[in-house]
Amino acid sequence: MTVAVWTFFLAALIVQTFGDFYIKQWSLDAQSWKLALGVVIYMISTLLWANTLKYIPLVKAYFLYNMMAIISVFFIGIYMFKEAVTLKDYIGIALAIGAMFLLTD
Repeated sequence: MTVAVWTFFLAALIVQTFGDFYIKQWSLDAQSWKLALGVVIYMISTLLWANTLKYIPLVKAYFLYNMMAIISVFFIGIYMFKEAVTLKDYIGIALAIGAMFLLTD
């Protein structure tokens, strides 16, 4: 993948992670502006994601995007929301990282 493609890919992922953060914040205190912001951020992420799909095969892109999103939200859950994780969770993340290495060029 070229630098430009990686830029769109990572931008979509980062933007989506912010959307997840605000939607989780909304679930904790029910301030409607956080939900609205999260939804708008998701829409922006979708536009970035759609542009990425012009250059990457869907199967590879979808898997990488979702695994990276899971990993990023996993760490946000731990550090920002103090969510408890188990050894099984860490093993799952390690397997996801291993799978991503197998699928990248």
